[in-house]
Amino acid sequence: LTSRNTTLGEQAVSTLQAKHPNSSSTLTYHQLDVNDDKSIDNIVSYFKNSNRKIDVLINNAGVAFNPDGPDLGKHVMKTNFTSVVQLTEKLIPLLAEDGKVLFVSSIMGQLGLQGATLREALTDEKLTEAKLNEIASNFRDLTKDFPPYGPITDPSYSASKAILNAYVRRFLPAKLKETQQFYSIHPGWGKTDM
Repeated sequence: LTSRNTTLGEQAVSTLQAKHPNSSSTLTYHQLDVNDDKSIDNIVSYFKNSNRKIDVLINNAGVAFNPDGPDLGKHVMKTNFTSVVQLTEKLIPLLAEDGKVLFVSSIMGQLGLQGATLREALTDEKLTEAKLNEIASNFRDLTKDFPPYGPITDPSYSASKAILNAYVRRFLPAKLKETQQFYSIHPGWGKTDM
């Protein structure tokens, strides 16, 4: 189990262990902030040094707003797409032979909920991974026709999840072994600090 905040992460582990005292499973904690390169390198080193393989990697990092600064789009794109992909690619060599990678996405990442410009860019048959990263860097230019959906008027969150889904669908399969699996899931709304 990982979290940005060590105190909260350790509390979560203690709570789960107290709730399930007779479990034969073990749960360990390690600090991880996907937006911190050093933190990513630390968790990769942890797994390498422990000689453990990862059975299931659940990429649950996500944010819909930036309370610490004015650049909402950049923060959301980095957290929801760029950093998650960076972490995943560093952990792929540590996956078990039958390992699974789950990305917590969102219904808001559906292509049908994006504006025509972004949708067209993400469905281009000639889309390359380099072009996908360029789309992520310049997503504001491609989301000017974003149709607001309910209370969501800023395209940052929706675009980040649509771009993540495109990565999972188009580029991740070639990076995994045939015996490994990947999923992009929408578990529904949860009460979090997101």
